[in-house]
Amino acid sequence: MTTDLSAHLDGFDPISLPELESHAGLQARVDRKYIVDFETLERLLAMLGNDYLALEIDGERLQRYDSVYFDTPGLMGYKHHLQGRRKRFKCRTRLYGGTAAFFDLKMKGRRGETVKRRLALPAAAHGSLTSDASAFLKRELLQEYGTAAPVQLLPTLHNSFARLALTHRRREERLTLDFGLSLGRVDSDDTYRMRPGHVLIEAKSPNGLGTVDRILPHLGARPLTMCSKYCLGVALAHPDLPTNPYRPLLRRHFDPTPVPAAPAPLPALAPSRELALAIAA
Repeated sequence: MTTDLSAHLDGFDPISLPELESHAGLQARVDRKYIVDFETLERLLAMLGNDYLALEIDGERLQRYDSVYFDTPGLMGYKHHLQGRRKRFKCRTRLYGGTAAFFDLKMKGRRGETVKRRLALPAAAHGSLTSDASAFLKRELLQEYGTAAPVQLLPTLHNSFARLALTHRRREERLTLDFGLSLGRVDSDDTYRMRPGHVLIEAKSPNGLGTVDRILPHLGARPLTMCSKYCLGVALAHPDLPTNPYRPLLRRHFDPTPVPAAPAPLPALAPSRELALAIAA
């Protein structure tokens, strides 16, 4: 089902990226993730009223994100996440809109919160673990965990999606809406996609009890306990690996049959020019 969301999305006032980072950078936060259909999303947006601002860059609100994750040859990062280890991490390079790139490191804090560290990169470095990124990773893991970085990290998984980012006007809360999520191994042309008509919502707040976290249960949505994009992609692309906690989520929301790599089609958000970003399969 394709729902015209533009009437709701156009109602949010814009905010620039520097303003958003200053207002709600949330480098240490609690993330709650939800997958809902477009009808539920439309109801959620209507309930947010004018309390939220929409990130707008160069007149566009829907931005394409492209990520490459790194792991050991034995997929240690995936296995540590599956085991629920406190001292675990994920690292990736991410390309924003084809022009800005960062090396991102996500770790678990002492209270279970997500701790994010970021290093700016040249766009051409996307998909590579540069010497600067490797040194950054070693330094941050030593500081946060007192442990050394793995000796060998390889590009393992690729994902792409289009994101709309919102932030609360007064509170330190952010909300991201990811459309057209596709995941696949770096060494394969096949990708797996989230089922059409659904969106991945990430609610980010200091304590996991933000505005959206209070609204969504009333709309029949519950936070997902295991919903790392990286781990979902690995579970889909490596069916020989243990995937027990992810199986119900994968069956419900993802197509188990891979398709040739291409950006997944996005929802129809016309007539708004800002939301009519022409990215289609």
